[in-house]
Amino acid sequence: MDIISPLRAIESAPNLEFLSFILVGGEAISLTSKAVDGNIYILGAAPRLSKVILVGVPEPPLILTRLSYVDLHSLQTNFDEIKSFFAASPGLKTLVLHHLLPSPEPMSHQSHTVVVPSLRELGVSFAKSTTGTPSYFFEYCKFTKLEYLELDGECDFASSALAGSVAISEICTVKISNMTFHPLAATPIYQLLHSMSNLRHIQLFNVPVSTLFMNRAAKPLGRKRSLELQPVPKLMEIRRAELFQRVEETPAVPHTFWPKLHTITVDSLVGGDLASVCNFVNAHQNIRKVQLSASSKRHILHSVRRMADDRFEVPGIRSRNWGHNEGVLDAFQWLKSRVVIEDIVGTEGLL
Repeated sequence: MDIISPLRAIESAPNLEFLSFILVGGEAISLTSKAVDGNIYILGAAPRLSKVILVGVPEPPLILTRLSYVDLHSLQTNFDEIKSFFAASPGLKTLVLHHLLPSPEPMSHQSHTVVVPSLRELGVSFAKSTTGTPSYFFEYCKFTKLEYLELDGECDFASSALAGSVAISEICTVKISNMTFHPLAATPIYQLLHSMSNLRHIQLFNVPVSTLFMNRAAKPLGRKRSLELQPVPKLMEIRRAELFQRVEETPAVPHTFWPKLHTITVDSLVGGDLASVCNFVNAHQNIRKVQLSASSKRHILHSVRRMADDRFEVPGIRSRNWGHNEGVLDAFQWLKSRVVIEDIVGTEGLL
């Protein structure tokens, strides 16, 4: 495959703004530039180029410089590479990392921190690690002005490193996808999310909303569903069971966390999650907007019940209230009267 001709053309492309470099079936990406045909091509030669996507290029014959948006798949890098990478693009605003791999060697010997004040948006999904304590490059980075954080997939093993690299108080929007939270344990990612005191907008896609919205510091009000501590492999069984179980959760105490939150985005097929959204809105007067997928809307319309005491529940299959409207009010109409409801637009992939 000839990849040299397109690279040569970059240097004479004054109007090029976006470059996508994809090798099907390629390997993990390194930020070490390896010459091809005796040359290393400097992307900065294209004066307008600001956005680059690299997939399957193990040692790209490119020097990434003067970029504002970089999307890398299966990146595996070390401290020196990442230090040079951020130095070459001091105006980098958005960094997207798909299937991020652990660093090839521990970084505990590094005594310096790479400060990245320009970065505003970070999206990460992690490749499964075979090591007990994986190390990631951002353990030695400080993203001091990060406003948007997106996490896709399980990442408890990296949450401590994330917490140390981002300025938690600066994050305004967070998007969480395809993740589980243990129903009885405050996991590291749960604690990280609840520490975001400046959060304005939370987006939740295929995550246990009812668990995330639970205030573990609150005293139980009334009867609470009893669950034994389950090992992680059984969490999906718990999620499936929630489709049919009666949800009587502990409502969150207003303003205990996320005091500035005003927008919630949810895509869930679990009725208990949507009952939790209604209960959360009822307890937090600052929520102004709720964005829902079409399936989530249907579940609120047909599964969630607003009880006479303004609690929202999903009656179990054997419940006397299932399918009956006596003493039960319309949850969706109530939600529309409290907040602006919008359709979700554009949910696929990271950033």
